Amino acid sequence: MLHRILRREGDALFLQGDGSYVARETCTTMDVVGKVHEIVRPSGRTVAVTDWHWRLASRLWRGLGVLRTPCLRMLRFLVR
Repeated sequence: MLHRILRREGDALFLQGDGSYVARETCTTMDVVGKVHEIVRPSGRTVAVTDWHWRLASRLWRGLGVLRTPCLRMLRFLVR
């Protein structure tokens, strides 16, 4: 499972998946087993998560809020 870390308070991490605006999850730093360093696009191109393009897209995606779920549904429909 891959989630974004919204914030950290001590050893507690507050997480959110890409498809949900409302659902939040928590875990501890001991539960983390890996860290994403780059994303491989369907084209085979890799994008580092530290790249400013990725960071901007990530920030915009999180800012969509309640529109994320309908956007994901539409993307899934178009990709079929």
